Amino acid sequence: FAQPALIPVGHFAFTVTSAPVNPSDPHVGIVAALSHYDHTGPSVGYAVLGDPDGGAHTGVVPGLISTATASPTLTFFNNSDTVANVGLVGKYTGSGLPNLIKPITLQPHESISYDAVSLGLVANQTVGLRYDSNTNVTVLAATNRAGDADGTQANTDAGNSFFFGDAFINRLKAGTLYFEDMFFYNPDTAALPITLTFQFSNGGVSSYTFSVAPKDFGHVALHQLAAVVNHAVFNYFSIMATAARPFSTTMTHYDLVLAGGWGTKGAPLGPTVPLSAI
Repeated sequence: FAQPALIPVGHFAFTVTSAPVNPSDPHVGIVAALSHYDHTGPSVGYAVLGDPDGGAHTGVVPGLISTATASPTLTFFNNSDTVANVGLVGKYTGSGLPNLIKPITLQPHESISYDAVSLGLVANQTVGLRYDSNTNVTVLAATNRAGDADGTQANTDAGNSFFFGDAFINRLKAGTLYFEDMFFYNPDTAALPITLTFQFSNGGVSSYTFSVAPKDFGHVALHQLAAVVNHAVFNYFSIMATAARPFSTTMTHYDLVLAGGWGTKGAPLGPTVPLSAI
């Protein structure tokens, strides 16, 4: 971007549009991504793809946690000309805590960010979040932790199969220097068994099956999972997450040896369906 004087100072949101140079040419579209770096404290950063659909009426953030070393932020953006009335519901994973319920109002073209305090998150508890809105909104979930950060757009679709191609855990340092977590949402009205299949770089294969309750969230800490850490000391592997019915999933990876981390929604293998249609 060659015109930095046009960039606002402080908190802002924006849209990116494109058109063919020659109006008579077909418009094939673009891919847009944003990298974000914060040097006000410990230097952290993440990169995230833009939302090509301009948001959705319904979406989920399958997993967030607020701790002494993890600071999450949830940013809502209403790119429409209509006031957005958003209902946000959070469910804590395996804790028995009451649901988090928070109504949010966004004026046309308004962006609002919430930290753990303004969201009302319970510390040290993993929470999954679902939002439903009367108009399309985009939601970005980002967390500063362990000397770096991760950021992903909210999941607005569900599918039966997702692929994660890059994972690594050192068994001797799993849970102290290496952390890999997967988060899941089951939009169905019946419990959903999900199978994780791990393909290791030395040709080995293992799997783990678990169930996510109806309209609920699930969390699997790979750095604590025997199907991963009992395989070898240095575990390089990919992950296939599959189920008989659609679900949504994200993954975070933190390597404190390299002081880095990232988050991703994975690659859907096969058709997806909007969460608003389930």
